[in-house]
Amino acid sequence: MSHSLLSSWEYLYKASDEYYTSAYDSFIKTLNRIASEPTPAMMAGREFEQLVSDIASGRPVDATHKWLFGANDIADIIMDNCTLEQARVSKEMTVNGTTYLLYGVLDWIGGGVIYDIKFKQNLGSYNIGDYYDNTQHRIYFALVDGADTFVYLISNGRRVYRETYTRQECRPIEQTIADFEQWLKCYNLWDVYTAKWIVK
Repeated sequence: MSHSLLSSWEYLYKASDEYYTSAYDSFIKTLNRIASEPTPAMMAGREFEQLVSDIASGRPVDATHKWLFGANDIADIIMDNCTLEQARVSKEMTVNGTTYLLYGVLDWIGGGVIYDIKFKQNLGSYNIGDYYDNTQHRIYFALVDGADTFVYLISNGRRVYRETYTRQECRPIEQTIADFEQWLKCYNLWDVYTAKWIVK
């Protein structure tokens, strides 16, 4: 069980009629573990995260890079607080009698705080609180017992915003997993999930 799968489902669940078909198609591809070509936004996000990583790790970077200012700001936060980059974590969780293997990759972690970088070229479409009920920090809290704070670092390469959430204020991920399981069974997709996401 990954954040990306739950996030894809929640996007479908909340989609308006106008976007439902495309959201459903995207969810079905994710459910079937069909790899999609990375979008320009995804490629830009990877480039920005690599720039931050290079700065934080002391590797040489292009001093004229258009996103250098925002990357430097995030690298400063990370270098002051973090010890591990791209940490892969997994954990078993039983919900309603079904055992799931939760897993994820943490951008950065240190001192009980998980940091996740979000790159948005158009900050005009971003509002503070957009990540409030996001499945990412909720599933990562379940994965990392020693982490009590999750910080989203949102940037367009120039400005940086923070959204900070604590374990105590979050809805347990178990509730979403239970709802997800019920939905899959209701729409006859449970067998697809168990076939495609079985742990081998």
